[in-house]
Amino acid sequence: MDNKRKAGSANAVSAAAEQDERNKKKQRLAEKYNFKEQPETRESTSEHGLFFLELVRRTSDKNGRRVAGYFETLPPRAENRDYYKKTKMPISLEMIEQKLNNHEFATLTEVESYFKRMVSNAKEYYSRNSSTFEDAERVRKALSNHMTKVNPAYHRGDGYTAFPTPIPSELQNAEEEAPETPEESADEEGEEEEEEEEDDAAADDDEDDDDRDADVEDDGKPQRSGRPSIILRRGSARKSAASSTPNATATPRSANRKGDDVYADIPYKECSFQEAQEKIVEELIRKTEDDSDEPQFEIFLNLPSRSLKDYYAHVSNPLSIKKLQKRVKGKPAASNGATSQSAQATAVSGTSSIDKARSASVASPGPALNGIKRESTFRPSPVMAPAQLNGTAPPSNAAPTLSNAQFQPIPASQQPNGLHVPKPKSPFEQTTRRAGKGASDALIQNLRIQTHPVLNMHQHQVVYDIMPLESESQQSVAMHLPANHLRVQIILTLPPFLQAQQRQYKIWAIANRHVLSQQAPVAGQVLPPFSSVFEAQLNAGSVNVIEVHVIAALVKAERTLDGPEAELEQFTVLANVMRN
Repeated sequence: MDNKRKAGSANAVSAAAEQDERNKKKQRLAEKYNFKEQPETRESTSEHGLFFLELVRRTSDKNGRRVAGYFETLPPRAENRDYYKKTKMPISLEMIEQKLNNHEFATLTEVESYFKRMVSNAKEYYSRNSSTFEDAERVRKALSNHMTKVNPAYHRGDGYTAFPTPIPSELQNAEEEAPETPEESADEEGEEEEEEEEDDAAADDDEDDDDRDADVEDDGKPQRSGRPSIILRRGSARKSAASSTPNATATPRSANRKGDDVYADIPYKECSFQEAQEKIVEELIRKTEDDSDEPQFEIFLNLPSRSLKDYYAHVSNPLSIKKLQKRVKGKPAASNGATSQSAQATAVSGTSSIDKARSASVASPGPALNGIKRESTFRPSPVMAPAQLNGTAPPSNAAPTLSNAQFQPIPASQQPNGLHVPKPKSPFEQTTRRAGKGASDALIQNLRIQTHPVLNMHQHQVVYDIMPLESESQQSVAMHLPANHLRVQIILTLPPFLQAQQRQYKIWAIANRHVLSQQAPVAGQVLPPFSSVFEAQLNAGSVNVIEVHVIAALVKAERTLDGPEAELEQFTVLANVMRN
């Protein structure tokens, strides 16, 4: 027992000594490179980056296991083809260390982005319950805790947010342009066989093909054996006749040249309609900032990582410029003449099939709805065919199994006895005030948005007061704020009659889709009665959306049988914060 205590004490002393040494080194770096007085240099970036690299290598979990073992080197390429097929930009700690020693990073923002790309690669490839995913999350936390204190980009006041290093376009298109090896061809044949058995009725739409690889999460680590792996994907791997049709109409210019500068030197007057669309998308990709060579719409070039679950939960149809470019161009044209002739023949046969289907649809009944029946409150009786008399034969031009009665036009749905049941309007759809109501009956008496008092800008404080409209219960206004007024205070004043009438009500304050909670006023701040205070952090160089909703139940005397039971007042403020 004494030996264990002595060993534990020795380990504790050793850990404390290492921590003390790291703190001293960190302090020396802060004194040597004062980013408040001098700009970042490649030397300062390399020293800070190497210090953090050592910190990551020493990071361990609660059991003392080092978490940087997987990230130290890249996995062997020969045994992990699936990993390199899905990971467009693989990064390891050795690669980062080499770049730091060569002074290839100009700022700590570049170093942080490179680390975040390394973490993102691991999270996108491995499943959430794997140890590698958990190690990547520990590295991310260490990166965030360290860089928020060291990286001067966080202290500029422009709302900087860390982001992974963007994947270059040549790396994204490398998989499409690279020739296939015999093993990869065997993999794809196996995929087609598996998919034909598992999901023969899957859709083959182009939009699903773009997001197919990103939607599927792997359930484990990549296979380490040299055997070819079979990967199941959503959708069919075979190209249907409909998807091969755009190949026959591909423009010759885009088929001969690759990249985003196909139409750079071609004026719009010499372009066809298809070529003009491709030229517009190329100009969006090539457009750069006025004072730098960085793409102006870089954040819109590619879709964000699938690890952002909230983004894909709110955005039902995500779209990027690269994805738009694929839709405009269609699928790539075939590489040999035989395939091209086959595609043209498929297009011709598809057109003739459509013509035949249109001609046959006149004399054929409508498709069955698989037993799905539309429910409605009132439904007109179907028009029945007249009964055939005994001994009479049907006309010779009529189909033997069909009745002309089912093709008779059905009149518009009518309510029996002229009864009309109006659909009650939701308070969220009602934008005008009720009859006889004005601004004095509004649920919001005043909405004030001002610079937060803690910023100590009393001489330059911005104050906006928004009053209710006379006839509209929902309004939208715009305001402009200086670059350093990023923190605002939202003061909502309710009318006194809400409490006097003992009406139930609810308040929502939302800033950039984040629900705000009510805060206490600043010490010494005097507010009008029936006021609520909220605080919001705005983003510089962009338009911030601030919404305030107040919904209140109606008084029983004002309720009607088919009318709403509540009313809504909504103020929307578009706060444009200038770029510093």
